[in-house]
Order: sequence, then structure tokens, then C-alpha cells
Amino acid sequence: MTETPLFDPYAYETHEDPYPIYRALRDDAPAYIDDTRGFWALSRYEDVRRAIDDWHTFSSTAGITLERDAAAVDPMLIEMDPPRHTELRALVSRAFTPKRVADLAAPTRELAKELIAVCDPEFDAIEDFAGVLPMAVISTMLGPTSTIPATLLPSDRLPVSVPVFGSVHNLVQLPDATRVVSIPIAA
Repeated sequence: MTETPLFDPYAYETHEDPYPIYRALRDDAPAYIDDTRGFWALSRYEDVRRAIDDWHTFSSTAGITLERDAAAVDPMLIEMDPPRHTELRALVSRAFTPKRVADLAAPTRELAKELIAVCDPEFDAIEDFAGVLPMAVISTMLGPTSTIPATLLPSDRLPVSVPVFGSVHNLVQLPDATRVVSIPIAA
């Protein structure tokens, strides 16, 4: 009999090379339970597909991370079950039609180029780029309005101000900012 693998999602080995444990889970523990941390891990496609479709049995309302106390914060869309998830997804999906996503390609590339252009040769790719770009793109999608203020996106190494709406002249700079990345939003 095969020994049940130990799946530690926080283990260094898991982050460096997760594929051996994924294979062991698929082969030996396709419905893995961790009683200590209180989670299940499904590792076979067919099982995951069935779980996604059976929200009565496999609810997302307890959250999607091990650290988060789902009752302490408002849920994200991915942490909702129908019917509320269905209602909100219908609203959000209107903003992500194939045409709208295609229309965002060129402006998104330009935003990415501008962000990269102001980064130091050594920078935190997540904090200084990947964490900023999605909010800039979402702001572009929301369109112009004068009722929503600029959003500050703080960073220890690269203070950034992004105008949510309006022109690049409507920037708000962090008090200790040494540089400002201006990202034009909606012409």
C-alpha cells in the first residue's frame, strides 16, 4: 500500500518545485485532507470539475486561502456561491467581452511600457509593476468621472500615483514620493 503524501502548501520544496507533490497527490491522494490546517485539496481534473459544478457540497464561502478569516472581511466574487455569485458575475462579464478585452490590449501595453520605463534596474516586479498595472487597467475600464478621487498606490521603493480618471495632470503625489509614475487614463 502506498503511503499518503504530505502536502504542505507553505513548504519551501513545494514552492520551488511543486510538480512532484502534485503528481503524488494525483496518484496516491486525489482527495487530500489536511486535518491540521482544515483544508481539502483535489488534484484530479475530473474531481475539480465536479466540485466546481456542485456548489451545494463544495462551497467557496469559507474563503480561498488558508490564512484568511472569511467571516472577518467582505467576500470577493470568487468566494461567493450562487445566486449572489451568478448575479455579480453577470454584471462583471459585461466589461470583459471579447471586443472590450481586445480594445484594451494596446492601452494596456502602453501602460506597461510606461511603468517599466520608470522602474529602477533592480525593482520589485510584483510591488512596482504587477501590483500597479491591473488597477490602472481597471481604472481605464471604468471610464471618466469626476466623482471618484485618484487612487494612491504606495510602494516603499517606488512611490506611485495613478490618476483613476481624468488627465495625467490630476495626479496626487505621496508626501514622501521621490518620483511619480503618471499613467494616462481615458482620453
